[in-house]
Amino acid sequence: MIILLVMVFVLLFIYLVGANALRFFKLKQSGYEHALFSFGLGGVITALGIFYLGIFKLLYKELFLALFILVVILSFSEFKRLFSMKLPRPGVNLNTLFFLGFIALFAGNIVMSLAPNFEIDSLVFHTAVPRVYAFEHAVVEIPFNLHAYEPHGIQMLYVITELFGFNEQGPQLIAASFSALAALAAAGITHKYFSRKAAGFAAILFYSMPMIIERSSQPMVDVPLAFFGGMAFFSFLGLLNDKKNTTAWLILTSIFAASLSYWKITSIFAHVAVGAVLLFWLVKTYRASPATLVRYLFISGMVMIIIAGPWFLWVFSHTGDPLYPYFGFITEDPASLKSYEFRFHLLEAERGEYGGPQSLNHRGLLRYLSLPALLTFKPFTFNNVLGMTPFFLMFLPLFAFKAIPQDKRRMTGYALLIFFVYLLIWQFTNPSLRYIFPVLLMLVPSTAYAIFWVLQRSRYRYVIAALIILLLLFSGPVWAGIAAKRIPGGLGLVTEEQYLADAFYNPIKAIKFVNANTPDDAYIYIFRESRAYRFERRYLLGEPHLQHVIDYDSIETPEEFYIVLKEMGFTHIVFGKFNSWTNDANRLTYNTDRLTEMMEQLIQEQGTILYEDDVSLVVEI
Repeated sequence: MIILLVMVFVLLFIYLVGANALRFFKLKQSGYEHALFSFGLGGVITALGIFYLGIFKLLYKELFLALFILVVILSFSEFKRLFSMKLPRPGVNLNTLFFLGFIALFAGNIVMSLAPNFEIDSLVFHTAVPRVYAFEHAVVEIPFNLHAYEPHGIQMLYVITELFGFNEQGPQLIAASFSALAALAAAGITHKYFSRKAAGFAAILFYSMPMIIERSSQPMVDVPLAFFGGMAFFSFLGLLNDKKNTTAWLILTSIFAASLSYWKITSIFAHVAVGAVLLFWLVKTYRASPATLVRYLFISGMVMIIIAGPWFLWVFSHTGDPLYPYFGFITEDPASLKSYEFRFHLLEAERGEYGGPQSLNHRGLLRYLSLPALLTFKPFTFNNVLGMTPFFLMFLPLFAFKAIPQDKRRMTGYALLIFFVYLLIWQFTNPSLRYIFPVLLMLVPSTAYAIFWVLQRSRYRYVIAALIILLLLFSGPVWAGIAAKRIPGGLGLVTEEQYLADAFYNPIKAIKFVNANTPDDAYIYIFRESRAYRFERRYLLGEPHLQHVIDYDSIETPEEFYIVLKEMGFTHIVFGKFNSWTNDANRLTYNTDRLTEMMEQLIQEQGTILYEDDVSLVVEI
């Protein structure tokens, strides 16, 4: 398929950008390690480059083709290196079997990535925002989708495939590719710093977790985030072990750590965790040499500002709030304060007794200390669909620390320190399991090593072997269940409407009607629905917490509502019958029941129904 060929060129472009940048660090790396760092560094540079091009309104496919040709011309030595590489001869061993298992999972995820997208968050902003950028050929403000003001660097990569017309499958394939790279990064860290024998198991241990399986073929950013978090840890281990290249490893650690702030708003906390541990190590190592310490702190700080700063500066220049709308209590912007209130109510409902201000008391501290058990045995409490069982294996180094040799305990200790610093912040915000991904991969290498140690030397090896078998037996049916639904969609064995029929009141039929039966200059107001990615007409999301365009508080009657919509130029309304506005957060903040009553009366008095099904109404006004 053409889209797969396009993806090869996109990944090649990212790889070559990173490989050319990596030459300046003059590190001696194996081919495998060089490839991982090339993809990681290339991903950061490409995402930032797209952002800068977008600011100057230069997002055109012709420019990307020219850049691709230029990068290929500058990469002669890299091609020479690639063609001269000697692949290892595969033998019959556990690593080979694990690698074959990884290939099977990856191939399945690629096929599933070709299926239509149904995930709500991705259709609201993960793919919808880059599509707007591609359409406008620029990074623009999107005041009707406040997620566009949150860090979304990985979605910048989606702009490339959007420009070339590969809309849904492109972002999904990019996400699937970086999800696979995350597993390979786990293997790479394990191979270099822990155990060659455990490298393949480390990859499959990460890649076969149910939560990873569920999200690896969707254009969400959580699993790709694990790759960049893993590369931050990979670089930090280089800093610990390679004293001849301290500056190079410090810069790489700072680049990947700072990129976590650019990728997603929740991964800012991962940046903080890695940065705090990096600061601790620098002070601990160079406290006897203040001049060296200050120099390294300055280098690290400047690199982090260069990587993470531009995005927050852009948001600040447009809103006066670098984390819009979260600092609304400082800027005193009324719409921001409303949005902040909504998020507060929403988080209160989601985190329940396991997070938030109550974590400050003595019971909260006990919960923090018991998080490894809670994450394992109460995954549904943490807003998880499939669980990560048996997640307890990830904490094996904590409970069996003697399984880690003395020379590897320092690395394991730093991994655990980063993880628990992150968890300390995580439980105060939104303790959903997928937000652990940026630091999750850091535990995998020592976990894989500890498992192999237990299997070889411990009296409990049969118990651990049984648990591993249970892991695979648990993950296998999960993957098969997901694949049974998605692979037919990816292979085109079912139509898009058939595939999306059970996708949570999906409005696909109404969207297709709008695209086929409204004029090109139609302006769509979307009410009680937010999955707007597939609309081919200009639209505005009406959901109160997503937009700061319409002041709903100033509207008191259906007639006023109608006048406001007409004055703004709306020609049609798409009304979602599934009321996603009735949660407590919306009711408490925006009184959405009142808005719904006014809209229903407006449609009855001023609208003409053009289309109706069980999910949506399309109304002309």
